[in-house]
Amino acid sequence: MMYHLGIFFFLVVHGTHLVVGNHVSSFTPRASTDKALYLIYFHDDVDSSKRTDYARDLEKALPENHTQAITLHNKILTIAAVLTESQVSKWKTDSIEAIESDDSEVDIDGNFDDSTIHARDRYHDTFTPNSNAFRDFPEMLFLSQPPRTELEECPDYAYDDTAGRGVDVYVQDTGINRKHIEFKNPTERDNFPRKGSIETLYPKSSRFGNLFFRSSPDKDDDGHGTCVSDKIIGTKYGSAKSANLFLVPTETNFKALAALLGSLTKARMVFYFAGLAAIIEHIEKRRRENKDAFPPVVNWSYGLLVDEKKHKKTLDQWRDFVRRLDKLGATMIAASGNAAHIAGREEVDEYPALFAKEFKSVIPVGSVDIHGVKSTFSQGGPLVKVHAPGRVDEHRGMPCAGKKGERDWNVDPKNEGTSYSTGTISGIAAVKIGSDPGVRTGNTGEKVAAWLYRWAYIREGGDVPSVWNTEIPDIC
Repeated sequence: MMYHLGIFFFLVVHGTHLVVGNHVSSFTPRASTDKALYLIYFHDDVDSSKRTDYARDLEKALPENHTQAITLHNKILTIAAVLTESQVSKWKTDSIEAIESDDSEVDIDGNFDDSTIHARDRYHDTFTPNSNAFRDFPEMLFLSQPPRTELEECPDYAYDDTAGRGVDVYVQDTGINRKHIEFKNPTERDNFPRKGSIETLYPKSSRFGNLFFRSSPDKDDDGHGTCVSDKIIGTKYGSAKSANLFLVPTETNFKALAALLGSLTKARMVFYFAGLAAIIEHIEKRRRENKDAFPPVVNWSYGLLVDEKKHKKTLDQWRDFVRRLDKLGATMIAASGNAAHIAGREEVDEYPALFAKEFKSVIPVGSVDIHGVKSTFSQGGPLVKVHAPGRVDEHRGMPCAGKKGERDWNVDPKNEGTSYSTGTISGIAAVKIGSDPGVRTGNTGEKVAAWLYRWAYIREGGDVPSVWNTEIPDIC
């Protein structure tokens, strides 16, 4: 089927120069500044009932909206609490192994072998005679550009006709503007594949605490999550147009926390932990409902500089979430980071991308332009073995769906980052999982990683291995 288109502890979201929660900047905090947000960790041998008792006592002792328990399988893993230093000492009981500050902040910032490429049905997104594919759509053409070709020679984006159908992709991000036409099903006269489901998956509500709230499922005050989601499932800009997308929002109750802490304009690690717990339980639920459910993809377009001594338990808890996802067969796509222009930070130095040292199912992704030249901001090193466009070229950022309304487009030349490279690779991974039964057994994430690394190649004039989806366009 063919369609012709007429056209230390610092958390960083690797998309662009935007700031998560910048809508809070006009909010005037009301509280003292001697309070801080902490994560409370139990000793491993503390049973569920004692954890529950502790959480209940803590909630009763603190003012309203000062605490939130993070649970998995109805067991409390950690408790976030707004405390003073003296309260930290008081609540460091025999049951508690550590109380660590949650001072994280989010800034949006193979050899080619023709014999192994098999012909299969594809969709082709090309252009009417009145448009110029290389001018209007180059970052998509890049994904199916075969080796030994020039991008201008292949004005056609080819992809497997399954288009990720039936594969769940989880995105932890600022939100999604679901009203945008990129997330609506095309009209019947269009030959694009039909959309999968698009849902908002909220962190699980706990009996103890109320730091979280449910924002509108169509809301994205920042736009970062909308752009990343567009790179995955968008009708025009998505690499897995039929995949199911579950947006796990990090736009949480900033105003309430700002009032407690004195200042807060950015998300904290507790919100990401709550989201990871929600993702794990949702994957397990989908498996119970359908034992033949495809292995999922998890997209992480953010990064965290971790002081491994100061935040040992926080890192251990995060590692446990990744281990659980790995056992569930998840393919985890992580941004490599946008700090390469800073001396000493040329290589990946943030989690979750650093988990690639321990888990082969974690795939760090770097950014290139449409010529395959590594972006100056894109962090690299031996962990980064695949890249995708994070901007178009020196004059154009990454075009994508905007944050408001049906036809708001983000064409800011500064809209760039490994976030968008990561979204694109998440979509390509979803298509591979949906179209190739061979990767759906064993450790799917490892197999998808091996496939991506095998076929990534350095473009003519480029300098790092960049993704190829192994499709060969008809117009080439």
